[in-house]
Amino acid sequence: IKNRIKNKYKRNKRKDGSLMDLFLSVNTIFDKNGKPEYFVANHVDISEIERTEEKLRGEKNFSQAVLDVIPYGMDVVDENLKILHMNKTFLKIFGKKSIGKKCYEVYRDNKKQCKKCPLKNPIKVGETKTLITSRVAGGKTFKITHTGFILPNGKKAILEFFEDVTGKIKKAKKQIKIKKKWNQTL
Repeated sequence: IKNRIKNKYKRNKRKDGSLMDLFLSVNTIFDKNGKPEYFVANHVDISEIERTEEKLRGEKNFSQAVLDVIPYGMDVVDENLKILHMNKTFLKIFGKKSIGKKCYEVYRDNKKQCKKCPLKNPIKVGETKTLITSRVAGGKTFKITHTGFILPNGKKAILEFFEDVTGKIKKAKKQIKIKKKWNQTL
């Protein structure tokens, strides 16, 4: 009969009242007749690991909450123009299927890279550039702010914020048209 190992995580209270997280492992050793002969037990205090993991989860949740309330579309694109991450705003519009695809294939109506795309040159960490591009997401015009940064894996990427400026552009064009008519009447 094979030995049986049981693993368990348990939270115990110390004499001083503080909590201690334990990893318990109990190995049951059987005799040749299949009856338990003895147990080998180990326990490891993993309290510090648990506290660190809880802190990391809290920081991750905070970061994600901040990204999710940004009223603009936001993504992270790698050096190969592949979308690595989108905030909720963009996930609602473009869906999870967009992750891993080239950004211009997802966003651009003509499926071609933006003429002034900052990714045509090597990414400069900490450098921020802004461009306005049209024919995006069904004929809209966006102001896209790009900032280079380093991913946890050491590779470079670009954080992009998309602000829909279609209405602002239309309003500005209308005001220019009105101003031209006004000047013609003088």
